[in-house]
Amino acid sequence: MTVVTVFFSGRPLYVNEEINNSDTFVAAWLPGTEAGGIVDVLHGVDDRDFGCGVDAPSTELATAPLEMYGRNAGGEFLLRLSGSGNGCAGIPVSGQQDTDQGDVSTSPVDYQGQHDAVHVQFDGGNPAQVYLQYEDEQGGDSTSYLNADSTLQFDLRVQQSPTQVFNLSQHCVHPCLGEITFQALMPAPSEEWSTLKVPLCCLADESMKYALMNTLFLFFTDGEAEFDLGNVRIVPRSVDPTDDALSC
Repeated sequence: MTVVTVFFSGRPLYVNEEINNSDTFVAAWLPGTEAGGIVDVLHGVDDRDFGCGVDAPSTELATAPLEMYGRNAGGEFLLRLSGSGNGCAGIPVSGQQDTDQGDVSTSPVDYQGQHDAVHVQFDGGNPAQVYLQYEDEQGGDSTSYLNADSTLQFDLRVQQSPTQVFNLSQHCVHPCLGEITFQALMPAPSEEWSTLKVPLCCLADESMKYALMNTLFLFFTDGEAEFDLGNVRIVPRSVDPTDDALSC
């Protein structure tokens, strides 16, 4: 027999035994005249399925990397350019030829494979951004990666350090986002590639909501900067312990 307990009370009470003996336990407090609606549902007078008012937080743990851009990416995500100079309309980045938004431009680069990375140049004319986004711009629930203590990882080869504020962010459908100032964390100009690892918890602490993530990676600046970007992914700690991760 399934036991469903609806508990009416006006103050907190000790009900551990009742909870342990119930398959479902609802603390209804004192619903007043709305108690009639509860009784109707329990006795089948009203058979509507009202569902849950609030979704339970996900406890799922991601176990494999989410490859977003590079040789191992599956094409689920698009690299785009936009900025104030073009009304922030997203321009898809070509993997075969140059793409120019006006204030930020890209060209394909061979890294771990053919045209699997991109050269990015901000010219400092107007605020602009380069970003990775779900193709439909709507995104989905990526809480399992936050639960797995994951890091946002990407490879950079810097030609010119940022001249103005340079921000890294993830978005949960604008204006929802988590953003950190990144220019002090950028590698120095070099002919060598560097791997950067940013804990997702750093962005979660800045209000990123992973249940609604639609933009998985974004660089924004109104200054000049030039670098190569490749191999963007989100990696659970079970795959990479990331003892070399950046500090928040």
